[in-house]
Amino acid sequence: MAVGLKEIYSNTYEEYGLELLAGSLGLNNIIDWALRIESMAELPDEDPESAYERCLVMTSAAMIGRDDETALIRKLADMGSCGLMVVTTDVDRFSSQEVVSCCDSLNFPLIHMRDTTRVGELQREYISEIERDRNVSNTVNKVFAAVLSGKARIDNHEQLLRQQGFRFDAAYTCIVLYAEDKRQYIELQKIREWNRFLIYALRSLGVYASFQMGQYQVVILKDVDDEIVCKVMMSFTKMLRRHHVGVVTRIGVGEQVDGLAYISQSYYAAFAAVRKARMDGEELVRFEDIGIYQLLFTTRDDMYVHRFVDRQLGALVRYDRDNDAGLVETLDRYFECNCSVKQVADQMHIHRNTVNKRIQLIKELLTDNTLKGMDRTNLEMAIIAEKIFGQEGGSDHEE
Repeated sequence: MAVGLKEIYSNTYEEYGLELLAGSLGLNNIIDWALRIESMAELPDEDPESAYERCLVMTSAAMIGRDDETALIRKLADMGSCGLMVVTTDVDRFSSQEVVSCCDSLNFPLIHMRDTTRVGELQREYISEIERDRNVSNTVNKVFAAVLSGKARIDNHEQLLRQQGFRFDAAYTCIVLYAEDKRQYIELQKIREWNRFLIYALRSLGVYASFQMGQYQVVILKDVDDEIVCKVMMSFTKMLRRHHVGVVTRIGVGEQVDGLAYISQSYYAAFAAVRKARMDGEELVRFEDIGIYQLLFTTRDDMYVHRFVDRQLGALVRYDRDNDAGLVETLDRYFECNCSVKQVADQMHIHRNTVNKRIQLIKELLTDNTLKGMDRTNLEMAIIAEKIFGQEGGSDHEE
């Protein structure tokens, strides 16, 4: 969650006599702070985003040269500021067609405050609201993290969540994001762009929560269509990739659940989807599209999957490890080719007699397994699970 400029402006424009002069679309911007400047010289030339990003700038414009209004607005927009509030009785210089057109083209809000005596009071009110929202957002994020990790019950925090717009009877979707390389993830946490891009992508979707769990970023959205979720998250990856070449993000989209009480169900579905995305090298995967992997990846304890694989394939895996015989791969191809020895030989570029010998050895090692019916189904499931968990080295679900 984050404070929107539109919300904070709407709550104060009547009391303080504020007027929006231009850049109305920019009211959707997020505001992180409010500060005052009196001259262009106060704006830094190096690392400009450090202090002004998502900041509402207030000025009396007394020390800003005439004809510099457009230059000031462009520089603030380049620095990522969320808007400019001009505190002056001389509003004409900021009402020119050039200034208005500039703000509208940049979606940069230009707000006029005529009462110069109350600017300090307004600034303090804005900062107080931002800090309050930040503290509440942190609390909400901690609640969700505790609930999803099984350390808290969602109904114990119903009042807080309802106050923040999380209705218990609404539909919710959970998203899990993963940076392909842990070093990349650590770097992402050091740079503002990760959260800036994520907030930019999500802010049009209404109520949401976004927080870290281990090496993953978790996002919870309320009442958003699945197709829109996918479009927004692909937009996020494109922005991130454009600004940070080499950063690879995998995204899993969970199933939509009816009611906040079932958010953990959507979370585990999203986590399953992101594991499939990692396995296939895909940018975004939806839980509903992963088929049989829905069962494998939503197992809360991977120990049971490992035991199943060992019971079904353990003898072949150990034989391959000691002899480099390729029995598991051969069996996988054998099933994929509908038990055609010729097709397996062609695909693996080996002689048909070699395939027959391997199949015979597989049957001997698996003793009672017929490679047919339910025996075949169990083996095919075990092969899929071995590909997944052998590659991952076990569950990496960090709480």
